[in-house]
Amino acid sequence: MKKNLSKVLLAMSAAFVVLMSSCSKVPTQSKHIPKEAAFVLSIDGKQLHDKLVSSGITMDKLFEAVQKGDTSSEAGKAMKDIENSGLDLKSQILIAGTPNATRGITFNLVAKLDDAAKLEAMLKNT
Repeated sequence: MKKNLSKVLLAMSAAFVVLMSSCSKVPTQSKHIPKEAAFVLSIDGKQLHDKLVSSGITMDKLFEAVQKGDTSSEAGKAMKDIENSGLDLKSQILIAGTPNATRGITFNLVAKLDDAAKLEAMLKNT
């Protein structure tokens, strides 16, 4: 029993250390996250882009893989919309989940804006 308890405590302390060390830098967009958010997912767009490029994966190849030859697929259209949204996809992107009494959970997207006109056009089209 003591052996299992010590393993659990060791695993929990390791997870705590990893979580605390990953949160050392606070992105500027974090001030727009609601205080009542239950969780926040952070995506480092620049680092993700650099890793994809170094692996030889481009956005066009990614679109083709998602579409699987079907140019009318919803996933392919969504990816094109995201690419042409006017958001800075190479910046820190935060997705927060906020509990809501009537709808369950509300998702909030916080990202830097490159081109406001593109974002407005995308929102009008959708």
